[in-house]
Amino acid sequence: MRPGDFPIPFASSGSYPVRAGNRLRPLIDGEPAYQRICEAVEAAQHSVWLTVAWIWDSFRLPGGRGSLFDLLDAASARGLDVRVMFYRHTAEGAFPRHIVFQVTPEQRLWLEGRGSRFFARWDSTPVWSFHHQKSWMIDAGHDSEIAFVGGMN
Repeated sequence: MRPGDFPIPFASSGSYPVRAGNRLRPLIDGEPAYQRICEAVEAAQHSVWLTVAWIWDSFRLPGGRGSLFDLLDAASARGLDVRVMFYRHTAEGAFPRHIVFQVTPEQRLWLEGRGSRFFARWDSTPVWSFHHQKSWMIDAGHDSEIAFVGGMN
């Protein structure tokens, strides 16, 4: 892509100022990142909200915590407000659908069978595109809030 092909001009210089009250800690690679995310979810007092682009059935969290769904179900069972936005690919054409939690009838039954009680929404686009967002907001709006952004896959 050339700079003239994009409707928003590229930044030529500058940086975003550091804002008071924030702290940034880069987490490199999946295992340390997910270890810290799991610790934050387990310490959450109010809420766990996340966006998930891709998720494999075989994906397991570090430390013997099980799947993403095990982590979310445990947080929900503690009375937390747990919400997830999953990506669902709806455009025509070849796409590896096994890497997204599409809310198929089988997956709905699977969630029901586990007793999952978190709130879920499925986002999609009608074209060959996807949101590919990955974010975790834990205890948003409270003194204990923490967020994680970026991909670990």
